[in-house]
Amino acid sequence: MEFEGIYLKESSIILSDKNFNLISYDWEGRWYYAFIKGYGYRKGLNGRILKKKRLFIEEVGEKERLNREIFELSLRILKEGKIKKEKKNLKIDEAERVLKSGIEFWKENEKRFYEIYSDISILPPDQYLSIYLQLTEGCNYGKCIFCDFYKKKKFKTKNKKEFEEHIKRVYDFLGKGISLRKSIFLGDANAILLPEKEFIKTLEIIRKYDDKREIFSFMDIFTGVKKSKSFFKEIKKYGFERVYIGLETGSKKLLEFLEKYQNPEDLKEITLRLKDAEINLGIIIMIGIGGDKFFEEHVRETVKILKSLPLDRKDIIYFSDFVIFKDLPYLKKAEKEKIKELKPYEMETQKEMILKGIKNIPSLISFYNVLEFVY
Repeated sequence: MEFEGIYLKESSIILSDKNFNLISYDWEGRWYYAFIKGYGYRKGLNGRILKKKRLFIEEVGEKERLNREIFELSLRILKEGKIKKEKKNLKIDEAERVLKSGIEFWKENEKRFYEIYSDISILPPDQYLSIYLQLTEGCNYGKCIFCDFYKKKKFKTKNKKEFEEHIKRVYDFLGKGISLRKSIFLGDANAILLPEKEFIKTLEIIRKYDDKREIFSFMDIFTGVKKSKSFFKEIKKYGFERVYIGLETGSKKLLEFLEKYQNPEDLKEITLRLKDAEINLGIIIMIGIGGDKFFEEHVRETVKILKSLPLDRKDIIYFSDFVIFKDLPYLKKAEKEKIKELKPYEMETQKEMILKGIKNIPSLISFYNVLEFVY
């Protein structure tokens, strides 16, 4: 960022100095991104901070020291920096007030987060700055031997009264910082599984409090194949914009090994129903899953299924490098079957092979590192 000083935007407040340090705040006074001394930092609403430089990623242990450094740097820039406004009506005195909220406010904010949410395990990268509404908690399936995101959660859903109260608390918690958040994400793993009429009622509740932001959610193939054309058309009326489906692979044999017993062929019918309703699709593919044993089949069958889908430029195909969680059954099963984990260059080769096979698909291609997630 070339400007040095305080840049007031409708969505956020950005501070920068002559040493190329940069800090971004929401209008409630929470910093969410910083670039300090060559490292990038992303901070979640729960206080968790990730530190990154190129391929290096780690969670920050000494958060208090970093928070203090950022707060003191913010005050210096606030005192010495020039002011730039995206729009004339943005007020510097309001920015000064929220930027001086400081460390104790951030600590209190973290406590409030856990009064409103259980852990938020994962989001698609384009939804990291969404308004997260936790309609369900955990995963209703929960049998995949490779996934660690919801293992510690018992699956449950909120009733209408609980969900409406949850929405009120979320919007109160975000406060003026809500201007940073451009969409709504319905979590956790598969919120769309509710009976059709019940799910539509939840969308009606959301629209009582927010009538403009588009709505997004995960959906699994098991659920999607059971939903009717009329259901998808109806939820589109409420601003439902995209579902994200963890296909993982087009190989049925590999899915059976992973104990995720979905039929990838069902995705064809689901995609047709979504397209008929003008709802977009995000498809997640795991790179490296199944190791050397399934390398070629994973490539071949994934390319085959993706090419068979009527995808367009509004859809996204995500490639996510497989991360092995040591305490999950996947590792023991792979060792038992003498499956070798792919080396980084082999994973890159696999990714390139799939990309080459789907080069004529018009969808956006994006990359998805689950280790970079923080909300």
